[in-house]
Amino acid sequence: MAKKRKDEVAMPEIDRTSAVALFNTARSFRRSAEYLLKGRLKEVTHPHKPVEFLFCHALELYLKANADAHLNPLTDR
Repeated sequence: MAKKRKDEVAMPEIDRTSAVALFNTARSFRRSAEYLLKGRLKEVTHPHKPVEFLFCHALELYLKANADAHLNPLTDR
């Protein structure tokens, strides 16, 4: 486990993996995939693989955010 810096604020586990945090991270992965998709890379052998990975990971995070929002409503936190 990495050491914490003195100026680093400890964040409770539930805040780091909230539905909103997961949703925002998923959106970042999806937007990155969309950006790469427009790039039309020709000098690599499998240009679709990073895009595919980013879209799949975004989907996974969207599903986790949805599950977290339904299993742990904000009113219960």
